[in-house]
Amino acid sequence: MFLTLKGRKVWTNPVKLLPFLPRPPFFKDLGEPSGPRVLLALDNLAISRMLKQYLEWTGVSVTIVLTPEETIKIALSRSIDLVIYSTALSGSSDPLALLTGIRERGGKMPFIAIVEKDFNSHDDYIRQGVDDIIKKPLEIAELQRKIEQQLNKS
Repeated sequence: MFLTLKGRKVWTNPVKLLPFLPRPPFFKDLGEPSGPRVLLALDNLAISRMLKQYLEWTGVSVTIVLTPEETIKIALSRSIDLVIYSTALSGSSDPLALLTGIRERGGKMPFIAIVEKDFNSHDDYIRQGVDDIIKKPLEIAELQRKIEQQLNKS
Protein backbone atom coordinates (compact mmCIF):
# COMPACT_ATOMS: atom_id res chain seq x y z
CA MET A 1 0.00 0.00 0.00
CA PHE A 2 1.27 3.47 -0.86
CA LEU A 3 0.85 6.56 1.28
CA THR A 4 1.45 9.98 -0.17
CA LEU A 5 3.90 12.10 1.75
CA LYS A 6 4.45 15.60 0.35
CA GLY A 7 3.78 14.41 -3.18
CA ARG A 8 5.94 11.26 -2.85
CA LYS A 9 4.64 7.73 -2.72
CA VAL A 10 5.91 5.77 0.26
CA TRP A 11 5.65 2.00 0.64
CA THR A 12 4.05 1.22 4.01
CA ASN A 13 4.07 -2.59 4.02
CA PRO A 14 7.10 -4.46 5.39
CA VAL A 15 9.68 -5.48 2.80
CA LYS A 16 11.17 -8.95 3.04
CA LEU A 17 14.18 -9.66 0.86
CA LEU A 18 15.16 -13.18 -0.10
CA PRO A 19 18.02 -14.23 2.18
CA PHE A 20 20.11 -15.89 -0.54
CA LEU A 21 20.16 -12.91 -2.92
CA PRO A 22 22.71 -10.23 -2.18
CA ARG A 23 21.44 -6.69 -2.61
CA PRO A 24 23.17 -5.10 -5.60
CA PRO A 25 24.67 -1.64 -5.20
CA PHE A 26 22.62 1.16 -6.68
CA PHE A 27 24.95 2.43 -9.38
CA LYS A 28 23.56 4.86 -11.92
CA ASP A 29 25.15 3.12 -14.90
CA LEU A 30 26.94 -0.19 -14.78
CA GLY A 31 27.48 -0.18 -18.54
CA GLU A 32 27.51 -3.26 -20.71
CA PRO A 33 29.03 -6.26 -18.91
CA SER A 34 32.27 -7.32 -20.55
CA GLY A 35 32.57 -10.76 -18.99
CA PRO A 36 31.51 -14.18 -20.27
CA ARG A 37 28.50 -14.34 -22.60
CA VAL A 38 25.63 -16.51 -21.36
CA LEU A 39 22.50 -17.45 -23.29
CA LEU A 40 19.55 -17.86 -20.93
CA ALA A 41 16.69 -19.92 -22.40
CA LEU A 42 14.05 -20.40 -19.72
CA ASP A 43 10.30 -20.94 -19.93
CA ASN A 44 9.57 -18.13 -17.43
CA LEU A 45 10.28 -14.54 -18.51
CA ALA A 46 10.09 -13.11 -14.98
CA ILE A 47 12.72 -15.54 -13.68
CA SER A 48 14.84 -14.91 -16.78
CA ARG A 49 14.81 -11.17 -16.16
CA MET A 50 15.68 -11.60 -12.48
CA LEU A 51 18.57 -13.93 -13.30
CA LYS A 52 19.77 -11.61 -16.05
CA GLN A 53 19.85 -8.67 -13.65
CA TYR A 54 21.76 -10.67 -11.03
CA LEU A 55 24.24 -12.21 -13.47
CA GLU A 56 24.93 -8.87 -15.16
CA TRP A 57 25.58 -7.40 -11.73
CA THR A 58 28.26 -10.07 -11.29
CA GLY A 59 29.84 -9.13 -14.66
CA VAL A 60 28.28 -11.72 -16.98
CA SER A 61 26.74 -10.60 -20.28
CA VAL A 62 23.31 -12.28 -20.61
CA THR A 63 20.99 -12.72 -23.59
CA ILE A 64 17.43 -13.93 -22.91
CA VAL A 65 15.58 -16.09 -25.44
CA LEU A 66 12.10 -17.54 -25.14
CA THR A 67 11.79 -20.14 -27.90
CA PRO A 68 13.87 -23.16 -28.94
CA GLU A 69 14.26 -21.78 -32.48
CA GLU A 70 15.57 -18.45 -31.21
CA THR A 71 17.93 -20.28 -28.85
CA ILE A 72 19.48 -22.30 -31.67
CA LYS A 73 19.77 -19.24 -33.92
CA ILE A 74 21.50 -17.04 -31.32
CA ALA A 75 23.70 -19.82 -29.90
CA LEU A 76 25.13 -20.45 -33.37
CA SER A 77 25.30 -16.87 -34.67
CA ARG A 78 26.92 -15.18 -31.66
CA SER A 79 29.97 -16.00 -29.62
CA ILE A 80 28.28 -17.65 -26.61
CA ASP A 81 30.34 -19.09 -23.75
CA LEU A 82 27.54 -20.96 -21.95
CA VAL A 83 23.90 -21.92 -22.52
CA ILE A 84 21.53 -22.28 -19.58
CA TYR A 85 18.22 -23.74 -20.62
CA SER A 86 15.08 -25.15 -19.11
CA THR A 87 14.08 -28.55 -20.43
CA ALA A 88 10.48 -27.32 -20.24
CA LEU A 89 11.28 -24.88 -23.06
CA SER A 90 11.86 -27.77 -25.48
CA GLY A 91 8.45 -29.26 -24.77
CA SER A 92 7.56 -32.57 -23.22
CA SER A 93 8.23 -34.71 -26.30
CA ASP A 94 12.04 -34.41 -26.29
CA PRO A 95 13.64 -32.23 -23.61
CA LEU A 96 17.06 -32.66 -25.26
CA ALA A 97 15.96 -31.53 -28.73
CA LEU A 98 17.37 -28.06 -28.14
CA LEU A 99 20.76 -29.43 -27.11
CA THR A 100 20.99 -31.88 -30.01
CA GLY A 101 19.89 -29.17 -32.46
CA ILE A 102 22.79 -26.95 -31.42
CA ARG A 103 25.32 -29.78 -31.18
CA GLU A 104 24.41 -31.10 -34.67
CA ARG A 105 25.12 -27.65 -36.14
CA GLY A 106 28.57 -27.44 -34.53
CA GLY A 107 27.85 -25.72 -31.19
CA LYS A 108 30.59 -26.64 -28.72
CA MET A 109 29.68 -24.40 -25.76
CA PRO A 110 28.82 -25.97 -22.38
CA PHE A 111 25.17 -26.52 -21.43
CA ILE A 112 23.50 -26.33 -18.03
CA ALA A 113 20.02 -27.88 -18.03
CA ILE A 114 17.38 -26.80 -15.52
CA VAL A 115 15.07 -29.74 -14.88
CA GLU A 116 11.99 -30.52 -12.80
CA LYS A 117 12.49 -31.61 -9.20
CA ASP A 118 11.28 -35.18 -9.92
CA PHE A 119 14.09 -35.62 -12.50
CA ASN A 120 15.96 -38.94 -12.37
CA SER A 121 17.71 -39.32 -15.76
CA HIS A 122 20.98 -37.61 -14.85
CA ASP A 123 23.23 -40.12 -16.67
CA ASP A 124 21.11 -39.98 -19.86
CA TYR A 125 21.48 -36.21 -20.02
CA ILE A 126 25.23 -36.33 -19.43
CA ARG A 127 25.59 -38.96 -22.19
CA GLN A 128 23.64 -36.71 -24.57
CA GLY A 129 26.02 -33.80 -23.97
CA VAL A 130 24.61 -31.77 -21.07
CA ASP A 131 27.52 -30.52 -18.98
CA ASP A 132 25.61 -29.94 -15.73
CA ILE A 133 22.10 -30.18 -14.30
CA ILE A 134 20.21 -28.05 -11.80
CA LYS A 135 16.91 -29.21 -10.33
CA LYS A 136 14.02 -26.85 -9.67
CA PRO A 137 13.44 -24.96 -7.44
CA LEU A 138 16.41 -22.96 -8.63
CA GLU A 139 18.87 -21.75 -6.00
CA ILE A 140 20.97 -18.78 -7.09
CA ALA A 141 24.06 -19.93 -5.15
CA GLU A 142 24.01 -23.32 -6.86
CA LEU A 143 23.48 -21.72 -10.26
CA GLN A 144 26.35 -19.31 -9.72
CA ARG A 145 28.65 -22.14 -8.59
CA LYS A 146 27.79 -24.26 -11.65
CA ILE A 147 28.22 -21.31 -14.03
CA GLU A 148 31.67 -20.66 -12.58
CA GLN A 149 32.59 -24.35 -12.90
CA GLN A 150 31.54 -24.51 -16.56
CA LEU A 151 33.19 -21.23 -17.55
CA ASN A 152 36.42 -22.13 -15.78
CA LYS A 153 36.43 -25.56 -17.42
CA SER A 154 36.18 -24.27 -20.99
